[in-house]
Amino acid sequence: MMSIETFRIFENESVDELIQKLATSSFDVFKKVVVDFAPAKQRKMSTIKEKLKDTANSSSFKTLLAKMKDYAKETDIQNSALADVKSLYIDAMEQIADSIERVIEIDPKLEDKVIKYFQSRTSKYVSSLESSYKRKKEEEEELNESFGLGLKGRVEALKHKLRMVLIPEAAGKNADNGYGRNWYRIFTELDQKLSAINHKKEISNDKEKKALRDLESQTDKLAKEFYTYCMRAAEAPFKKILSDDEISNKFEDVKDMVSSAMDILTRATVEESNVEDEMREKTEGYDHKVASLVFPLKVGDNDSDKKFKGSLIIANTQKALMNAFPPIKELLSKRGGADGKYTSAFSVAVKSLQGVLGNKNVSGEIDRALLDTILDADKINKADKEAIADSLDTLRKEYVNESYMFMDGKIVQSGQFFSSLNEASIHIDIDKLGTELEKYAKDLSEPENSKGGRSALGRGDRSDNTDQAYELAKLLRSKGFVKGAEEETFLREDGTLRASYSPEFMIAWTKTAEDAKEGDLPLYFWVDYKGSKIEGLYAAKRLMSNAKRPCNWPKWKEIIGEVDEDDVKDFADWYSSYYSNFGGIETEELMDLAKDLFSHNREENDENSKTYDRLYSHFGTKKYKNHYLSAEGLEAVKSAFSRGAQLEEKVQDLSESDFGLLANLVAFISTMFTYDKEEEKFVPVLDVILDEVLTNEELEKIKSEESIGSSEASGDLVAILDKKGGIRKATKQDKGSGESKNKKVFEENLKRAKSVHLPSVKKHVARMNAKTSDDLSRGESKGIYIPEMN
Repeated sequence: MMSIETFRIFENESVDELIQKLATSSFDVFKKVVVDFAPAKQRKMSTIKEKLKDTANSSSFKTLLAKMKDYAKETDIQNSALADVKSLYIDAMEQIADSIERVIEIDPKLEDKVIKYFQSRTSKYVSSLESSYKRKKEEEEELNESFGLGLKGRVEALKHKLRMVLIPEAAGKNADNGYGRNWYRIFTELDQKLSAINHKKEISNDKEKKALRDLESQTDKLAKEFYTYCMRAAEAPFKKILSDDEISNKFEDVKDMVSSAMDILTRATVEESNVEDEMREKTEGYDHKVASLVFPLKVGDNDSDKKFKGSLIIANTQKALMNAFPPIKELLSKRGGADGKYTSAFSVAVKSLQGVLGNKNVSGEIDRALLDTILDADKINKADKEAIADSLDTLRKEYVNESYMFMDGKIVQSGQFFSSLNEASIHIDIDKLGTELEKYAKDLSEPENSKGGRSALGRGDRSDNTDQAYELAKLLRSKGFVKGAEEETFLREDGTLRASYSPEFMIAWTKTAEDAKEGDLPLYFWVDYKGSKIEGLYAAKRLMSNAKRPCNWPKWKEIIGEVDEDDVKDFADWYSSYYSNFGGIETEELMDLAKDLFSHNREENDENSKTYDRLYSHFGTKKYKNHYLSAEGLEAVKSAFSRGAQLEEKVQDLSESDFGLLANLVAFISTMFTYDKEEEKFVPVLDVILDEVLTNEELEKIKSEESIGSSEASGDLVAILDKKGGIRKATKQDKGSGESKNKKVFEENLKRAKSVHLPSVKKHVARMNAKTSDDLSRGESKGIYIPEMN
């Protein structure tokens, strides 16, 4: 029976409030370490939920604390500058845990309350965080994972801090429960103001720059105030507890322990704020330093110079100005056009721009500010702005990868280095530009009579995008690669190549088509030469093939970046949908039979009907079409094989229904593949089953006559792998006259699956997994052409 004193402690409202606040503080510090500080790969919503809910669902506080420590230890850190801060937070977490353990020692009955409040806090946080992730997905934008460079990067960093850290953490914390203010509303309002500043565009004017700085300052100030209130809330219950003479003596040491924990927490929050300030200062310096390596562009510069890293920054700027301003086009087209060379003629064009804009320094050089102005000009079309952005993106990647890596490996977008791609805002008068051009062009020598030099935007006689697209489309049609190929597939409305059809990709595909012999057209081409930016495997006979849709997984991952299950499915669908008979069976035929068979068998009043019902979502629906089996599906198939083979039974006595189930499973997985997360590669499903479930030992048992139990007929439909290369419903003739008719079908299916379909699937997964063409055997390379690039 509970003593009166213990009852008073258990029922005391102040003690209850203390327990609630300590559980909340414990959770908040824990999530700071395992969520806020974690790198992106460990911050997927599914991963976060698994960690937090696994911790919250502990049966005792001792177990809960052990899990918190384990997860904190195994979680990596996004920004190495926060390593010491992370250690401080872990110290604070352990100190809070000590105080909770002391409270439980005073009254063991309070342990259940601690866990209950920890669970409640977990649920509120996860719910709020899920809303933030959902909003992020709806906006189709990727929040920057650290302090990005430039103004756009700072906006995204602040957005991340508000949406992914402060707003979820503030859920449920308001004046009514001891936190002083309604913090969720406060941080949500700040986020709304931020969205108004940077709604899908870059920041360019002084008004917006000042608004951002003000919001950064407000957020920093309010975040410090918020964390101060959180710490006060944890200590507030002691005022009432220590005024209660009957229980105060038991909690004096708890107060000291909590105060000590709050002191460490205060140090941690201050240090974290200092690191943020330092990072903002550094990023401004990095922005200027990287830009100084490229700008100004001046006479004598050439896109072939090492410092431009093959970015075509000059050629793309020339092309943009020529397309926008007829006087500049007339001047440059006679003197080499968009040839990627910063000539005196191009300098004149730049001077004319500077003159119209009223620049005091008419230097003929392009500095950062002038490039931003060009990108702001209303006459520059979107496609040309994107081409310049691509150039900047190349420069960013090259310089960050080779020299700085100042974001702990985090690569940021080109817009974060260069304030580009603004909404059109600057008008340049073409007539005035023409006048300025005449003034500065007087000293230029007359151009040689020619059609212009070779453009830097292409190679050889394929310099014109329209001609290049026309040539490829014509070749694809005439050679029989793609009957419906038209040049418009590859071009934007303004006649430039779409972003996914780079000049290098177009040349490689064209070369493949040129070299192809009638009657022996390759299925793929592999861009595989030193220095290639698109090295990978691509479909040669597919209209939607492009540089952003390779057919080998390593390249697909490189393009996507961080991948998840949806990315794996997308790639599997892209690869397998190239074939109408992937793995040696007509896909439509396979799907139709699977739907009929699984629909029928799940409705049968049979011992395995529930198994068919569980498998229906994997085999009876449209997603079966891509031949990919998810991790969830693989576990369901393993379980079904185990059920059908009675692997968990001491004595195996398989019925006709069991053998029918095994025969069907073998038939319908014979052309399937799955993804091995640990190895990061695709593997045939049948290989997994033979390695992990139907081992040689188990197969020997099933093949023996002793495994046959009841020979009573089953109403289930059974599929058989047809020797003519397809799949169909098994007939009486297929089943024979033995004691177990479906046993024969199972054995025949397994034999054919291993000898015919498995080798085909293995060939496909080898191509999917290959990083270079050297990874493939001669047989696996059949149907792949490697064009020689000059």
